[in-house]
Amino acid sequence: MRALPLVVLAAGLLACQPPLYSIPGERERPAIVSPVLTGTGGLSQGHPRPLLRVQPAGALGRLPKRGLVVYHGPSNKRGVQLLKLELGVERTVSVLYTPPAEQLLPVEVDQEIRVALTPPDQESAFRGEGLVVFNPEGTLIAAIAAGGGLPPDVLGINIEIGPSPRLAYSEVRPLPNLCLAMIAHRYLRVAIEGRVAHLRPGSWSPLQIQGRVYRLFALDVAEPADERCGPGTQSSLTFAIFLRP
Repeated sequence: MRALPLVVLAAGLLACQPPLYSIPGERERPAIVSPVLTGTGGLSQGHPRPLLRVQPAGALGRLPKRGLVVYHGPSNKRGVQLLKLELGVERTVSVLYTPPAEQLLPVEVDQEIRVALTPPDQESAFRGEGLVVFNPEGTLIAAIAAGGGLPPDVLGINIEIGPSPRLAYSEVRPLPNLCLAMIAHRYLRVAIEGRVAHLRPGSWSPLQIQGRVYRLFALDVAEPADERCGPGTQSSLTFAIFLRP
């Protein structure tokens, strides 16, 4: 995954050289967008939905809980990382996750953090949990949207991230019931301070907010292009935000 030549500034400035595109909407102004080229010379592609699981179930919720990192490394499952936290006396919580875009959560052993887990939105077509990590003062360290996006208020920063109406590419995907589903992969829409940008699935962009520099990874925005395979075809809105060290 390589970076888009795009920097989103807290003041709402988008600094780059590619052409300007007009974005529909009365309140939206032109933003700078450019595709990302992979090492093979083709356009970047969407990433699989990240695994995100908390044990014991229900140990984390929407309100951040303070904990101490006692382990952060490989789990007993291939490709899955384990973040183990002590939330109190004799209470340990484990967070299993697949690193989005092969990026580990920027936390270390003996670091004190605050962690929240957002539940799926049952009224949205995009459903999945989200993990949000803060430092003890409430500064965002990392966030992973594992299928359902993240509500803007849980991030603690003035940013809106959601599906874009712009189509990146389509594919035919065989389902377990043998139905061939047409899947549309869309750009990720990022709005900050009145300016809007669209990131292609499989790309990332530097993001500067309140003097801090983050990386925003647009993993994928996937949804069925039609209803030929019924309501079981799952939509997915996945991205990650990591504070740069």
